[in-house]
Amino acid sequence: MIDLPFPTFSSQKTNTLAVLNDFLSSTLATASGLQSNATTIYAEVRGPYITSSLSTLALAAINTTRRNTTAAYERGSNGIGMYTNSLEGIFDAEYENICHLFASNTWSTVYHGTTEPAMAVFKRTIQDLNTFITRNMSTDLYLAYEIIECVQPTSARLKSKTGEQREFTDALKPIRQTAQGSFNFMLEDLKRAGQSMVVLPIDFTVAEITKDTMARLQKLSEYQSSISSLLVALGDGNWKRPYDSLNLNLSSFDVGADGALLLSHFVLEMVDQLIIELESKSHGLLKKKSNIAVFMTNNVSYIEVTVCRSDLSKIMTGTALSKIEKWRKDAVKLYMEAWKECAAFLMDVTYTKQQQGGKGLTGKEKEGVKDKFKVLPTPHHSPLLSRLTWTRTSTLPSKSWSPSTRPTISIKTCGPCLPRRLDSWVRCMGGSMISIRT
Repeated sequence: MIDLPFPTFSSQKTNTLAVLNDFLSSTLATASGLQSNATTIYAEVRGPYITSSLSTLALAAINTTRRNTTAAYERGSNGIGMYTNSLEGIFDAEYENICHLFASNTWSTVYHGTTEPAMAVFKRTIQDLNTFITRNMSTDLYLAYEIIECVQPTSARLKSKTGEQREFTDALKPIRQTAQGSFNFMLEDLKRAGQSMVVLPIDFTVAEITKDTMARLQKLSEYQSSISSLLVALGDGNWKRPYDSLNLNLSSFDVGADGALLLSHFVLEMVDQLIIELESKSHGLLKKKSNIAVFMTNNVSYIEVTVCRSDLSKIMTGTALSKIEKWRKDAVKLYMEAWKECAAFLMDVTYTKQQQGGKGLTGKEKEGVKDKFKVLPTPHHSPLLSRLTWTRTSTLPSKSWSPSTRPTISIKTCGPCLPRRLDSWVRCMGGSMISIRT
């Protein structure tokens, strides 16, 4: 589709109107008692025409907020973008008409009078959208960022041509306040979600709060321009407290701040708070260190992969990415600590008295070996001990043995937490060796 410019008056019509306006504004007309009110008539005629032309787009911007789903807002699904582009085009064309018809000292007055009714409707539309956003912050806060990204460039372009910008600044004020308050809302919403968790995945996989939080952060990466400017105005760290336009902490405000760096700080703080919530709930609900380790490893790995495979990797600084990597390593370390205990048991060596006369281990000695491995399944798999059975017993002369003739204890287990094959030796002073296999 080709975007065509809004039409202006034809040159013939412009010339005719310009001649009439010049005559009514001339000294001769004044001397004849004619009072020129051409600028007022122009605004009264053209103003309602422009307002009517844009009315359906204003209505569409409101109607497209109505959805039958609780899913997060998708960029471009509201009509505010088309409304803003059309308003810019028609205002631009109207200013060109005014410049051709009137003296330069009246351009601003005529332009303001002509566009004022349409701007009033635009302001009301923005206010209605802001009301909708504040009522649906969890899903539609992104619409506030999109409105800012649509309106600010339009305002800047029109100002460069017409010199008028105040109306757009006033129209955006409620949306900017809502958008600046959205950062504290996201942090508090994450804390509320963490506190409301009563169960974790039974298989210790990725929690829903992790998926939802990373999806929210990914959406923020779609609005980097508006969010960066909002964070610069808000100040580093001011998102930790509820937004109050009358009581901003200006000590952390820096007009020359790097918005991209502030966005990285905010994203990292969101991830940091997510880790805090996950650790708190896992220790409270899972109890066992091994289960906590698996749960945290899965969730931190999901966070790291999501960051690396999305635009978040471009947003976050190297320091922030290193911190996420450290969280993953800490989770893996916690997971491996549970296995260190098992590994120590498996590598243990037990010396027994020398077997005489080729006799096998006595029942009491067999039970002693079993007792040695009672601690083995404790961290991970308690049913393992009940499956410990003798399958073969043999004695060998001192310093004369081979793996094919050593006594064997078989452990039959299908537990997912233990290695498939467990092979540990218990050395018998003077001869026998016992192998434990699964």
